[in-house]
Amino acid sequence: NIPGVWYILGSALRLTVALGLHTESVNLTFDPFTTEMRRRLFWSVYSLDRQICSYFGRPFGIPEESITTKFPSLLDDAQIIMTDQGDVSSAEIDYSGDYDYSISSKIIAISMFKVRRIQANIVKVLYAPNSELPREFENIEQWRSKTLQDLDSWYLDDVPKNSQSMNCSFNTFVFDLNYHYSKIVLYGLSPKCPSLTDISFNIVFESTKGTIDVFHNLCITKKLSYTWVAVHNIFMTGMTYLYVIYYSGETVLKDE
Repeated sequence: NIPGVWYILGSALRLTVALGLHTESVNLTFDPFTTEMRRRLFWSVYSLDRQICSYFGRPFGIPEESITTKFPSLLDDAQIIMTDQGDVSSAEIDYSGDYDYSISSKIIAISMFKVRRIQANIVKVLYAPNSELPREFENIEQWRSKTLQDLDSWYLDDVPKNSQSMNCSFNTFVFDLNYHYSKIVLYGLSPKCPSLTDISFNIVFESTKGTIDVFHNLCITKKLSYTWVAVHNIFMTGMTYLYVIYYSGETVLKDE
């Protein structure tokens, strides 16, 4: 569509920056309810920006270094209320503090925000022309190993596993697709890694196969929407899957 989602999203992100939604120090000048809404709005736009820019291969709309806004609260919305006391600031009451969280569907959004940050880090290090490896890592393989640990930790600990933990019937295939997609981008071909090691071949093979399995399940259960993103994922995954089988020799087939 004209002007396109990338342009529309860019305008939305510019507005969030103009409003200071990305800065926690600005958010805390508002009442607690408004601060919570500002956090939700920023991270929603952020998540969309990271997803779309990654798929289009374009620079992010805001650098990670400029973001200080906290994640939204997991408190039940019944406990997040407006106040008539104009002198009550978020510094005194912060909904993102340590509370006894009730089961909430907002855990889905928080999980997606976290994986978008991981994905943004992967794209920045491997694809940005002038990016540098973080100083705490000696080489690219050490960094990839740590990033894979972060990704596995997210999938095991932060992703809700059933409808009880989410308090809704959200389809968890979205988490599976993002998990596999992240591993493919992390260990696949990139400007910083123009060839694949044996470890890379195996990880990419498992992740592309996992992605295909998810889409196959969505297809047979008639839950697959043929959006641009879905078709793009299917095409790129299929091509990568065939590439790995063709060029890996016996590397990915010896355990099959």
